Amino acid sequence: MRFFIPFAEDATEAESIYSDIRRFVIQSSGCELSERRFHRLLIHEKYSPEEQQEIRVGMNCFHNDELVIAILWDHKRQVYLVCTPSRGISKERPIVFKKKMVLEADEFDQ
Repeated sequence: MRFFIPFAEDATEAESIYSDIRRFVIQSSGCELSERRFHRLLIHEKYSPEEQQEIRVGMNCFHNDELVIAILWDHKRQVYLVCTPSRGISKERPIVFKKKMVLEADEFDQ
């Protein structure tokens, strides 16, 4: 799957938005973000390991029912950061999922 940001009109705008998101997350959270770009996570809930949830860029997140704009990887803390309009874009920190909760993590094509 090719890299995209929902509602970006072209690749240049998608790159600009993605850079702005990364900058905000680094400044607000002190993260050390990987260059890897993810479009999908399959996770299990900590209280219900048999129940799996999918998170995809361009789809609503089960956690807050908002559109997922980007999924980042903090390699220092070993967590995935899910960015939605109210979490990780311009206010509040992203939604955090620990590596051990993630069953699959799919990256965009290079």
